[in-house]
Amino acid sequence: MIVGFIVEGLPDSHVLCYFAKRIRPGIKVKTRTLGDKSKLIDNCGKTAKNMLDMECDHVVIVWDLHPDSRRRKKRESRRSKQRRTDRLSCESDSEKIVESLQKACADDARVDLVCIDAMLETWLLFDHRGLRDFLLSRGGLREPVKAVSKLRQNRHPKDLMKKLFREKSRSGLKYNDVDDAIKIAQAIPKEQDDLKRLKKLASFAHFAEIMANMDT
Repeated sequence: MIVGFIVEGLPDSHVLCYFAKRIRPGIKVKTRTLGDKSKLIDNCGKTAKNMLDMECDHVVIVWDLHPDSRRRKKRESRRSKQRRTDRLSCESDSEKIVESLQKACADDARVDLVCIDAMLETWLLFDHRGLRDFLLSRGGLREPVKAVSKLRQNRHPKDLMKKLFREKSRSGLKYNDVDDAIKIAQAIPKEQDDLKRLKKLASFAHFAEIMANMDT
């Protein structure tokens, strides 16, 4: 079976392919990166149709609910920023993606949607052992890495990841999502592990269920 992933950027592509193969060994994957969320929503329909027509048995579209903090306008007031964030919802995004699929005449019966609340770093931080072991392998820890409290409510987990790199890394590492995200995912321990900790997070559990139950 060949599964296509439509995602925003390279870090998402690397991590999702890794988790997909960890959940479903032997699966073949193809990826397309479309840029930020607005570009993904606009273009995912045509991209999904092309992937289904050309090579893929199934397509999974994955996006971050909350935008990367570095894309926020620096001059936004706190109030207007709050109003904009409050309007975001996975349901609203999903409706727009379904419209894109229908407009492109893609076979939506062969497409699944996964909305990550808030962004990829939420998954990487939820099982903190991956970050812990990654930092240990790169020079050691200044202080222990512990489970992050109230992570589900954190709208900017990438900023939190950067902060933890600064505070916990003995060698002064800086977080680079393109290089480090996949390595943190790979560092999540595998002993008798079916990613039980991560499956306590709703968006990852949904992703895992899609991969596990996908028809061969």
